[in-house]
Amino acid sequence: MNNAVQDMIADRTLVCGTVGLGYVGLPLAVEKAKAGFKTIGFDVQAEKVAMDNRGQQYIGDECQEIGRAARRARRWSPVVAEPLKKKTIHT
Repeated sequence: MNNAVQDMIADRTLVCGTVGLGYVGLPLAVEKAKAGFKTIGFDVQAEKVAMDNRGQQYIGDECQEIGRAARRARRWSPVVAEPLKKKTIHT
C-alpha cells in the first residue's frame, strides 16, 4: 500500500465512500464514520437518503444512534447517487 494512503488512514484524513445504504451498506458506512473517517454514503433511492438526513432510520436503532453522532461530528454525509441508476458498472 502507498505510504500516502497509509498516512491518511493513520491520521483519519482518508475520505471513505459506501455505495448502497441498505442492510449491509448503511452499517458499514456508519462504522467507518464511527472509526473517525469522513464517510459519504451513496444510494439511488432519494427517500432513503432523505430519511437519513432527517435523522430517521430504516434499518435499526444502533445505526440510528451512531449515525446521529457521526452526523454531529460532521463525519457522515448520505447523498443521492442518481447517475448510478443509469450506468452499467463492469468489474
